[in-house]
Amino acid sequence: MKIIPKACIALLLITFVRLSATQVVAVRASGSGNVASRTVIELSAAATYDVVPENSGKTYKIIVANCEPGDSSPQYKPNKHILGKIQISQVGTSTVIQITNQSPAKYRQLSMKKPFRIVLDLTSQNIKTKSDKIALANFYTRIGNYNKAEELFGTTDKEFPADGEVIYHWGLLKTKRKHKSAALELLGQIPKGYPYHDSAQKLISQFKDGKYPQIDDQELENVAFEETQAEAADSVATAKPRPRKTPASKKARGFDMAKTISRVQPLLPYAGGSVALLLLAFLLIKSAVFKRRPKPEIEDVEDVSSLEEIDDNDVWDDETKSRLIGKLANDGWKAAEIANELHLNVKEVKRILQKPRFD
Repeated sequence: MKIIPKACIALLLITFVRLSATQVVAVRASGSGNVASRTVIELSAAATYDVVPENSGKTYKIIVANCEPGDSSPQYKPNKHILGKIQISQVGTSTVIQITNQSPAKYRQLSMKKPFRIVLDLTSQNIKTKSDKIALANFYTRIGNYNKAEELFGTTDKEFPADGEVIYHWGLLKTKRKHKSAALELLGQIPKGYPYHDSAQKLISQFKDGKYPQIDDQELENVAFEETQAEAADSVATAKPRPRKTPASKKARGFDMAKTISRVQPLLPYAGGSVALLLLAFLLIKSAVFKRRPKPEIEDVEDVSSLEEIDDNDVWDDETKSRLIGKLANDGWKAAEIANELHLNVKEVKRILQKPRFD
């Protein structure tokens, strides 16, 4: 008789997992040249996940626990090095998104909320040419990591002095940041007859008309990044992947779950969606066949209180921080809510909100 409630419990668990499993809503990716890419995995609900590098950084697996692949196909345009192939598969109760590259890559990962997304940024380990360095700096610009973009443009300019291509793209970064004087100074350095001179003069003429030129994605050699500026700026606050919590042993609950499930599985075709059976199992659980346990708290890289080893260059600059706070304030968020969401001090948020802002 004891096996009956155990069988019902196992049946309920299997049915519940199938009905409540998180699903992959979309997988989209885009790259900057052949040196960097951002992959965004959107899920139907928050989930626990691991990022596993393999093959010396040529392969990355994102393993999402208790998740089904869904019906959507990955949306991306493969390139020669960093964004080769994306595959989605089911392994047990987990979904595995595998990114295969031609060249080894470093990675940075984070999660975003509303809706829940896993973001994986890959950058080549072999950045040598001028074009590669410009493409990587443009990638940092596009995701809102202006500090790294500025640093890379500065070192590239020293390596290739008075180079029109480097100066022009650096000028685009200054324009995007609304640093008018610095942008005009850079763009004005490109001599007449040199590559990018005409494009630079076009931007300068727009400044003279009293307007800030609008920089589109094609000028930054990057397309299809579907995150907003506020979301993309979150990429400057990342940490090493944190291990997924391991569920408590099933034997600790008083019976062998694997053996019980194997006995119940033949009954599944007859179970269908039987409401009566689910109600029976629910009543048995409620009568303390085993105690209900709280759900494990989901690990989230955005919890900056426990981040490990943050690069100093990854800390938000004041401009990015002000833009994020201003956007949330315009959406009706209160100072305390903004501080909690961005993990900032409430007084600092109020101080920034008191300053004049330009959207």
